[in-house]
Amino acid sequence: MESVQPLTDCQASESPSVPNAGIPKSIFNFITLVIGGGLLGWPNTFKLCGWLGGSVCLCAMCVVCGYTMRVMVNCAIKLKTMSYEETCCAVWGRPGYYVVAAVCFLIDFGVLVSYWVAIGNLAAPIVGDIFSITGNVDAKVKLGAAIIMLPPSYLRSLGDIPGWSYI
Repeated sequence: MESVQPLTDCQASESPSVPNAGIPKSIFNFITLVIGGGLLGWPNTFKLCGWLGGSVCLCAMCVVCGYTMRVMVNCAIKLKTMSYEETCCAVWGRPGYYVVAAVCFLIDFGVLVSYWVAIGNLAAPIVGDIFSITGNVDAKVKLGAAIIMLPPSYLRSLGDIPGWSYI
């Protein structure tokens, strides 16, 4: 059997080991991420497409995402890489790695901003009533959410805080 060599000088890493991050916590974090981000887009999809069209779009995206995941896993197995970044580097080289990293950053940033907007719009009336806050409550709630959400985003590995999804 022929051994597949990476296309560039990307260094393969060992299997990641995160203390206190077991399989159940990892699965819960993954489900929280996928469902949380996906739920932000569902209402607009169903608003634009209706119940039938929205359901068809949802099922179609599930099929496309499942296929894409299988392709990525098969590529990683054939290239003997352990992470998404290593696989992209092995396939597209260093320039491709940086493009993929930038796109991932922009997608994550977009989801973070979407969460801030949703939290600000949904929580502002409740927070305003509970704490008797007046004047630009939306901005104050969004700033409070930023103060809570930004520090964990600077960690190199979110595995350092595996319990955060439970909060």
